[in-house]
Amino acid sequence: MRILGIDPSLRSTGLCLLIDKDVQMAFTIQTHDLRGMIRLGYIADTIKSFLACKPDIIVMEGYAMGVKGSRVFDIGEMGYAIKKVLYDSGIETWIVAPTSMKKFVTGKGTSNKRVVQDALLTDWDIHIEQEDESDACGLALFGYYTKHRREQRQLTENQRDALLSMELLNY
Repeated sequence: MRILGIDPSLRSTGLCLLIDKDVQMAFTIQTHDLRGMIRLGYIADTIKSFLACKPDIIVMEGYAMGVKGSRVFDIGEMGYAIKKVLYDSGIETWIVAPTSMKKFVTGKGTSNKRVVQDALLTDWDIHIEQEDESDACGLALFGYYTKHRREQRQLTENQRDALLSMELLNY
């Protein structure tokens, strides 16, 4: 099973493709010099090109609720641009709260990106160089274990609880 994890960000969107539990590819969409519609189009087009890897499921991180000010509009527009590409693809897409993914990977929903990266290495034996790619990998793992219920027996109770909190994008 191919699972694509997406950690959306205006500056550094992380992508990770798992085949079963094995990382096949991790990539970061860097947009530091881009703004406005050019940035949104670049993010959406790059994600669309990654759909050529034919994922069975896409797991995307939902909105962080602590964002304030005018950035909230930019993030909302980016979320729409990505979700539109995913919806149009017809690929089953799940939205997972950032705290749920972090709780699943690290045991604590408030962990920062570095803690997620470290937990992937120490607890899951997965080495990812870039922090946004690590979050994307955590999302893909979340999707793998949600789909493979029999394998959930090896998870902690905290991890199984975290798996209950995802939402489908394609209704």
